[in-house]
Amino acid sequence: MRQNILRTLRCALVGVGLLALPLTSRAQTVVPLSLDSAVAGVLRVSPLIRQSTEGVREQAALRRASFSLINPGVIVENPGNGFFTVGGQQTFEFPTVYGRQAKLARAQVTLAERGGGLARNTVRLDARLAYLDLQLAEARLRQLQTQD
Repeated sequence: MRQNILRTLRCALVGVGLLALPLTSRAQTVVPLSLDSAVAGVLRVSPLIRQSTEGVREQAALRRASFSLINPGVIVENPGNGFFTVGGQQTFEFPTVYGRQAKLARAQVTLAERGGGLARNTVRLDARLAYLDLQLAEARLRQLQTQD
C-alpha cells in the first residue's frame, strides 16, 4: 500500500511539475516548484487525508450515540370490555456502563484524531521523498546530458 501511495505521489508531483513548464509561449515564466508548495498540494488532494478526516467525523457522530437505552418497548393489551392497557418497558444497564461507553467513545475520537495526524505525517513524508526522487532524477538527467 505504501508503494502505491508513493507511486501516486510521484505521479502527482511530476504532473504538478509538468504544469509549471511553459507550453508554447516564451512570455511565460517558469516558476520552480518548491518543496513546501509540493507538500501543500499533495496534502490538499490526498485521499488518505480525506479518509482520516471522515474517520474522525464518523467517530464524533458515534460518540453522540454512546448513551443509548436498549430495547425500548411499548405494550398495548386488550383484556376485554373495550378497555386498552398501554405500558412501556425499558431495560437499563448498571449506571457505570453508560459512563464507560462515553469514555470509550471519547477515546475512539482521540484515536481517530491521532490517526489523522499520523496520516498527515505519512503523506508529508511520502511527498518529500517523491520530491527528492524527482530532484535526483532531474540532476541525473542534467549530468547525462552534459556527458553526451
